[in-house]
Amino acid sequence: MRLFRAKSTYISLFCVYALNAVFLLFYTVKNHAPLHTTPLTIVVPQVIGMLLLAVIALVAIRRTSSVIERSVLVLTSIICLLFIAGVAESIGCDLPAPLHSHPVFVAVSCVTALLAAWRLLEVAAMERADDH
Repeated sequence: MRLFRAKSTYISLFCVYALNAVFLLFYTVKNHAPLHTTPLTIVVPQVIGMLLLAVIALVAIRRTSSVIERSVLVLTSIICLLFIAGVAESIGCDLPAPLHSHPVFVAVSCVTALLAAWRLLEVAAMERADDH
């Protein structure tokens, strides 16, 4: 069972994951310092949004039977939680290093993008087989 009916939804989601991964890779190669300090009026809604997205992704796991989709949803929740951990660390919370490690965040984001691409190719192949 697929999470989404339309192939275009899989294309859009892959693009989002891929752009995120490319941005993070470019940022990692170019610079290791933070981009800038973000005011709390922006950070608080981001944290709330990421927390909501993490919960939605975990709830959506039950709607699919695809192992790849389930993996993408779990990794999406992990990305959200790593973002929140990074924010918590930047305001002074003492967390274990892997939770706010930028290379870990980049690696999880890249793996998620690759799995999203794999699922997109599977969906495209299934639709092509159904057309014939």
